[in-house]
Amino acid sequence: MTRKKEFTPKYEELVRRVFLFKTHPDVTLMINMGFSPTSWKVWRPMLIERTKIGKECMFSEEDQKDVYFNVKYIKKEKKWIRKDIPDEVIEKEREDYRKKKSVC
Repeated sequence: MTRKKEFTPKYEELVRRVFLFKTHPDVTLMINMGFSPTSWKVWRPMLIERTKIGKECMFSEEDQKDVYFNVKYIKKEKKWIRKDIPDEVIEKEREDYRKKKSVC
């Protein structure tokens, strides 16, 4: 009998691994996260779908600041990548949010 895996902890592990390594081959990610090839075929599409929703933020010890990024799956290359979002874009989003909130 197999153990049931929870989605949120597995997604958080995916984000953490992609953040740390910036690029992660699909097969090694599957192995490191404890999936079998059969279960990975079920989980990978769900994880890909979740990465399309919003952006992630983690603290970088190296830069000593928060890093905003998106996790992307490159199907042709069969790898997961971290795509950083420039600080200027984040500041613009915050400014737009503050303006919108003050209008309401």
